[in-house]
Amino acid sequence: MNNRTGTNLLEMLVTVAIIVILASALIGYYMDVLQESREAVVKTNVGKVREALSRYFKDNLAFPTALASLQPVYILENPRELLINPLQTSSCVVMIQVPGTTTPGIVISSNAYQATQTFWVDYDFDNPSNNASQIRDIRVKIKDITQPW
Repeated sequence: MNNRTGTNLLEMLVTVAIIVILASALIGYYMDVLQESREAVVKTNVGKVREALSRYFKDNLAFPTALASLQPVYILENPRELLINPLQTSSCVVMIQVPGTTTPGIVISSNAYQATQTFWVDYDFDNPSNNASQIRDIRVKIKDITQPW
């Protein structure tokens, strides 16, 4: 008796064909998922631009002539950062806290800001005790503003 335990060429071709069919189905699924993720990123970016345009319109009562004017004042990359840009002011005091709480918010107190400067303040959300203490309200005091925020 002749017992051969190897595989022949036909069995090998059938196995490879099954693997190719499964791989082509998975590649199609992967490409669909990749396209959906790209579309989600585009939708998010369009939403950010829409919000920035809305903020710009509220400040200037007109839409910008170029999207470059939205950076960096109206588009924030890090949600833990607050942009303070007092326009043409000689003094500025900004105090922010959720009403009815004693947890501090963001405090900026300074004099003689230049109109062209932009101030980024990093608020410690994880450890509020590192921030200012006992702010009761949202208060903004700005002098000599020629245009609204």
